[in-house]
Amino acid sequence: KVQGIIKGYVWHKIDFRHLWEVFEEITINKENKEVIIFWTKQHYKIRWMRYFSYFLPKLRVDVCRKGQLEFYADPENWQPESGERPSAKEMLTTFLSLKWEGMK
Repeated sequence: KVQGIIKGYVWHKIDFRHLWEVFEEITINKENKEVIIFWTKQHYKIRWMRYFSYFLPKLRVDVCRKGQLEFYADPENWQPESGERPSAKEMLTTFLSLKWEGMK
């Protein structure tokens, strides 16, 4: 639970393209969707790739239902802002997931 603005650098063109696609090209209805960005060096399909990860893409960008991250953290006590609680299957559905094809 980080408070405030989080800054990071995008080093790889594939990571930049995925972020650009989500924020500039795809219209996201901000009322019921949110973007979750995962930064990882561990989820490559081939294990030895993580040793050369400096040169590889590291971001996974997901467009999800609003509140999905909070639902992951505490599914029993989570309550949506709208008051209507969707099913667990609806909450865990990702609308769009963008990642490099070399990642799991």
